[in-house]
Amino acid sequence: MSELLKNKHHYFCPLGINGIKIPLLLSITPQIINSMKSLYIMRHAKAAQHNTASTDFERELIERGFNDAEEMGKRLSKTKPQIQVIIASPSLRTKQTAETVAKQLGIDNIIYNKNIYEASPSIIARIISETSDTYDKILLIGHNPTVTDTMLYFCDMKIDSLPTAGIYLITFETNNWGETTQQKGIFNWADWPKN
Repeated sequence: MSELLKNKHHYFCPLGINGIKIPLLLSITPQIINSMKSLYIMRHAKAAQHNTASTDFERELIERGFNDAEEMGKRLSKTKPQIQVIIASPSLRTKQTAETVAKQLGIDNIIYNKNIYEASPSIIARIISETSDTYDKILLIGHNPTVTDTMLYFCDMKIDSLPTAGIYLITFETNNWGETTQQKGIFNWADWPKN
C-alpha cells in the first residue's frame, strides 16, 4: 500500500494462482484516482469461534483481530486523500473492526447498516448506490462470502476468499454513487495483514 504514495501506481493481484502475485495491466495516477468514487471493501477482523457467543451476531474480535484491524487502519491512513466515512454491518465483530480502523484514520463518521449483515452482493451494490455524493471515498466493512463475491459483482473478477481484515479497492469513473450500479468498477489492489 505504500505504492499509493508514489507518482504512478502499478498494482498486483496478490490473491493470484497458488499464491503467486499476478501483475495487473493497470496504471493509475493519483489525479485520476482523486476524480473517481473510491470504494474500499473490508472483511471484519479475526473473531472468536461460533461456540463462544450465544449468536453469530454477537461474536467479538479476539486479540489478533484487534491487532490486525489496527494494522490495516494504519495502512489505510497512508492513503491520500483520506477515507471520509465507514459503512459497516452492526454485528459486534464488524463494529469492533470499524471502531479500531476509524481510530487509526482519525475519523468518527461510522454508519451502521443492518442490511449489510448476511447481505448479497446486489444488496451491497444498492447500499453503495444510495450513499451521499458528498463522500468520494468510503470504506464498507462486512462479512464473507459477500465481501469476496462483491468483487465479482462489480468487476467481473474472481479472487480467492478475502482473509479476515483484508481490504480491496474498487474505483468507479463517476462522481455519482447512484451510477455505480450501471457500470463496472476498476479493481486497484488488495491487501491483508499477512501480505
